[in-house]
Amino acid sequence: MSDSEIFGKTIDVLKSSMDMRAARHLAISSNIANYETPNYKAKDLKFDKVLADEIRSNDAIKLNVTNPKHFIPSGTPNSSTGVTVEENNTANMDKNNGNTVNIDQEMVKLAENGIMYDALSQIIARQFNSLKDVIKGY
Repeated sequence: MSDSEIFGKTIDVLKSSMDMRAARHLAISSNIANYETPNYKAKDLKFDKVLADEIRSNDAIKLNVTNPKHFIPSGTPNSSTGVTVEENNTANMDKNNGNTVNIDQEMVKLAENGIMYDALSQIIARQFNSLKDVIKGY
């Protein structure tokens, strides 16, 4: 029996959401790590529309990458997910080295992404606790 037979598509959507949040965490972490790198262009994954479409269509999203450190070319949708990696080409005014990382914005994005990931993991835990309660007969 598959997850979708027990929970419908809920677990599949939550799993896809967590996978995307984990991938976004890597992109944001890379931006923070390259804060001092000349000519580095800040990257971000844009998947809100994809996630909304996923919820509406109930189709599974798979994030296909060969290595979590690899990015899809800027602005190009991943053929399997529709997730795009966008580069910020607006130069950071604090620096004159072509770097586009705004450390304050990146830290806010990292915190927001972490909160969303934690919320998703709590929802999944509740789903499984509900199933456990049913099995135990509570």
